[in-house]
Amino acid sequence: MRLDSERAANFRAHQRLIGLGAVSVWPATFEQLVFLRTPRLIRQSDPEVYHVSLMLRGEAVASWGRQENSYRPFDFHTNDSSRPYEIWTGQGPISSVGIEVPKALLPLPGSRVDQVIGRHMSGREGIGALLTQFLTRLAADTGPGQANPSTRRKPTWSGSSSTTSPTVTATVTANRSP
Repeated sequence: MRLDSERAANFRAHQRLIGLGAVSVWPATFEQLVFLRTPRLIRQSDPEVYHVSLMLRGEAVASWGRQENSYRPFDFHTNDSSRPYEIWTGQGPISSVGIEVPKALLPLPGSRVDQVIGRHMSGREGIGALLTQFLTRLAADTGPGQANPSTRRKPTWSGSSSTTSPTVTATVTANRSP
């Protein structure tokens, strides 16, 4: 995935990775970003996961070719790592909790995936409210200084552009006018 930001020179972000077996949960806070997943990037590396993010603060717009959706706090955003997309966030700060599930654990037919990707789901009612409660509680209970031996925590990533850790690599480039 490529990340671009208007604030690349002073970009700030914080992301924790919480491993739950093959599933990863990652609370994150970051400034304005554009996430870009192109066919070329997919061919270079595809982790074969489904991704769901709960927006907690800020706004974003996501596009999958002809389909586009806007996201606000307590909306869920869904993606498939094998499909191209582009996401533009507001000026920030943006806070979210994401979860990545390997496709092998959730074998869905392509037609079903088509119905889910980009579909708006509220985190304030129904199953969305239950998932919101689970993700926010998990993120809070496994935060720095919290003892929870049932969860395996991976290293924290905090930093500026071009910061690298063993589990997360991010390069943020400035937007340039043609």
